[in-house]
This record gives sequence, C-alpha cells and structure tokens, in this order.
Amino acid sequence: MNTGKYNAKHSVALLLSAALSIFCSMAQAEHGGRDQTERDDHQSESRSGSDRDHSRDSDHGSSHADESHDNSNDGDKNSGKEGKDKVSKKEPGDHKNDNGSGRQIDTSLANSKEERFVTELDFEGHERRTGEVIMIGRDSHVEAVRSAGYKIISTQTLGSLDESITRIRVSAGESVEQAMQRLHTIDPDAEIASNHLFHPSQQATSNRNEAAIPAARNTNSIVSSHFVIGVIDTGADQTRELLKLAIVDTQGLTENGYVPRTHGTIVSQIACTEGARLAVADVFGVDSENRLVAPAEAIARGIDWLLSKHVMLINVSIEGPDNMVLSHVIHRAIEKGAVIVAAAGNSGPAAPPSYPAAYPGVIAVTAVDENNVVYPRANRGEYITFAARGVRIPFNDGSTQGTVSGTSFAAPVIAAEIVRRMAESSGDASAAIESLKRDALDLGQPGRDNVFGWGMITLRPSAPR
Repeated sequence: MNTGKYNAKHSVALLLSAALSIFCSMAQAEHGGRDQTERDDHQSESRSGSDRDHSRDSDHGSSHADESHDNSNDGDKNSGKEGKDKVSKKEPGDHKNDNGSGRQIDTSLANSKEERFVTELDFEGHERRTGEVIMIGRDSHVEAVRSAGYKIISTQTLGSLDESITRIRVSAGESVEQAMQRLHTIDPDAEIASNHLFHPSQQATSNRNEAAIPAARNTNSIVSSHFVIGVIDTGADQTRELLKLAIVDTQGLTENGYVPRTHGTIVSQIACTEGARLAVADVFGVDSENRLVAPAEAIARGIDWLLSKHVMLINVSIEGPDNMVLSHVIHRAIEKGAVIVAAAGNSGPAAPPSYPAAYPGVIAVTAVDENNVVYPRANRGEYITFAARGVRIPFNDGSTQGTVSGTSFAAPVIAAEIVRRMAESSGDASAAIESLKRDALDLGQPGRDNVFGWGMITLRPSAPR
C-alpha cells in the first residue's frame, strides 16, 4: 500500500518534472531563437550601416581630411645644428588630405571611369606600377628586348632627346628586380628602372573659408611676358580667371589624358602671377584608392613634350624616389639648357632627399610661412636652393575654398620670379638665378644652409607695364 503510494507519487513527480523540462526547453529555444534573430538583425543593420558609411566614404573620400601631425618637435630634434631654426606651429584647421597614408587625395576627383593604376612596393618601400619596367634608349634597344621574349606595353619617342622610352611587361614568374637584371644583361647601355610613382608635394589642407588665390598684383601683367613656364603636374582648370589666357598649351601623358584637378590648378595660378604663359603637362592618374600618382615614365615624357615646344623653364611640384630613367631625362634636359624648378618635398626634416628636386642642377624650393618660419614637414639637405611662401596659401578651385600648404606651392613662386628676371636680363636664365642668390633674404645660418638654401625669395611689386 505504502509502496503503491510511493510509486504513484514518484510517477506524478516524473511527469511534472518531464513537463517542466519540456516547458523550459521550449522557452529557452524561443528565447534563444529570438536572441539569434536579434543578433542577426543587429549584424545585418551594422553591416548595412557599415556599407552605407563605406559608400559615403567612397563617394566623398576625396574631401575627407585627417588631422595633420605636428612635426615641429621632430624638426628640432633631427636638424642638428639647425635645430635652433624656427619651425612652424600647426595651424588649427590645417589637415592632411591623404587618407592617413601620406599620398595626396585630390579634392576634384570626379571621373569614376578613370583607369586606376595597379601599384606595389619595391624592397625599399617605394611605390611603383605593378609588374612593369621602364627603359630609355634607342630603337635597337627596344628590338633587343622584344627579341628576348618580353611584351612591350608601350614605346614613345622622345623627340627632343633622340631616344625612346618603353614600358615593358615583366615575364610570368619573374620579379621586377629579376627583369631589370636580365634586361641590363641584354642591353647594358640602356637606362632601366621600375616605373616608380610620384606624388604632389602637398600635405596640409584646410577647408576654412578663405580668400581665393590672389590674382596678379597688376592685372595688366597677365600674359604680358613672351616667356612660357612649363608646369608638370595634374591638369589645370582653364576656366579659372587667371588661367583662361595664361595657358597656351596642354598635354595629357597618362592613359586618362588631360584631367583638370585642384593641385595643378593652384600651382598654375601661382606660376602665372608674373605674366608668364603656361604649357601644362598632366602626368597624373589615380590608384585604386583614388590617390594621385604620377608614373616616372609620364614625367619623363612630360619633360620631353615641353622641350619639344621649346619651353625651357619647367616647374615640377612633385616628389618621389630616385629613378634612373627620370634622372637620365632630367640630366639631358639640363644639358640642353632647361631650367628645372622642383618642390623640395614634404617628408620631414630627417627624410632622405626627394626627387626630382635633389638631382644635380635642379633648383629645389622649400616652403616658409607668412612669418618666414620653415614649413615643419619640409625636407632639408644640401640640395635646397631657395625658400618661398608655401604655407597656408588661400585657394578657390571653383567648388571649394580653403588654404593649402606644402613645398608644391613655393616652387612656382621661384619659377615666376625667374621669368620676371629673365625679362629684365634679355632672357638670360643664369643671370636671373644669380640675381636671386644675391637678393635672397638669409633666414638661417650665414650663407647657403640646408634649411633655407640661399634664403627666401618674395615676388617683388609689379612695375607698371
């Protein structure tokens, strides 16, 4: 009897326990399913938001700016004896417009159909076009390369130099370095290099409302000189007021042709403020991240194009690594009487030399601010020739107003002043440059120094014409 009661109670307890277990399992399953659904919804929403953000970044990435780093302490620390030289403080509102990578994003990139350059790094960390080599030499050199089984991407005659520049595809399974070594064996007389990529010598931008780039102080001086400055840069906007009459010739040297962009427009506006006419060679394209890059091969062809137009004063507001092919072309151009003015570079006081500014015979220009304080990101070295205003330069590209900083914008000041002095010295470029050395404001150690070169040059007031 007692056993029966116990069995009955035990059976009831088992049934209740089983029912409770089933209920809990069902509740847990429902709650877990709801949690999973909520997690999935949240992840989906996050992905969607991320996608929206990514899309928004892609659409407007060219106008985004990360806060710039103040390198003034680095300048003092790394400059040795020149550490006592004044260094610009970071101006509130100045920004790096380079997506954090040191490569310039142009604010006027709008053509989504532009062909993007595929890039890679060499062993020294310099960017280059992937899987190709460039060579400069005679037509017989090209035939020797083709006979060795290499694919020729393109070959262009450099008429002013009586040579050709050729892009060569690296063979399957072969590195660029191996290809260069083999090509040197095939033709030891040819100049062979990676197709390195160069960048605008500009770092800081601000989107604060500022006045536009000032026009020539004497508007009658616009296009008053018969001298032409060659501008190797991005394309410049010929609809801008100063450039409508100043630009007399243009040429696109990459696959995308001539594309007006902010950087080349500002450089060109500065270059023509003393009345010079301009011939603009667009050597830039964009990489997969919309950053401006200029292949060494395009820069070399741009120099040749200007020489073929008898343009012998050339401004290059571009910086990058030493490149044997570009070095060869610049050396030949200077031999022919060309005067090449180049931005000194914005990699900092302790950085290695920047090219083409550091090539022998090139006039390398650093930047100072309105108080004659050196730009903190400017390169230093024995190759610095002059300094000019290049910090917080106001600009207006038609859609954006703000200020820009960098050695890019100091270089055309010197080019413009050389034009003025050539006009005063019957076209003698050497006399013009020597007069610049005599008139330069010595800002650093007495004489030429590694920070300011011979000193700062300012554009003199325009004389009545």
